[in-house]
Amino acid sequence: IEERGDVKKYLDKFVEKKFPKGKIVRIVAGCVSVCAPIEKTVGDGVLLVGDAARQIDPLTGGGILNALICGTIAGEVIGNAVGKQEFNETLKWYEKKWRDKLEDKLYRNWIAKEKATTLNDETFNKIIDTLSGYDFKKVSTIEILKGINQKHPELTRELEGLI
Repeated sequence: IEERGDVKKYLDKFVEKKFPKGKIVRIVAGCVSVCAPIEKTVGDGVLLVGDAARQIDPLTGGGILNALICGTIAGEVIGNAVGKQEFNETLKWYEKKWRDKLEDKLYRNWIAKEKATTLNDETFNKIIDTLSGYDFKKVSTIEILKGINQKHPELTRELEGLI
């Protein structure tokens, strides 16, 4: 970048130069998608990684680690595709590999996030009470749910399906 200015201006110039036949399908900005992963992350000669593939943890909004994991998988798959000079079937391995590694966790956390939006203040207070006194072996959704079950077993029914 030769001069200071609007970063979007530089991005738009880059896209216009590199993809002259491209068109804007949808503009998404300013938020992190906390939806379930998209249905398909591989197309003919293209694959999506990180935020573009909705590989963000829907419960925490964290995505850097998932992007690094999926970026590593993408690099390996793309390397194989280049070696074979085959960019359709070979890229499909990316879809399988990243989903095998992360999809269950992402869907579980999406369900937990959806459930959390329905909880009342009393339930949230009990959850916070659990978090403030529970001795976590590690911080994870499963550990949080185990702690809730241990300290407030009456919440088990309300959080059914997450434990």
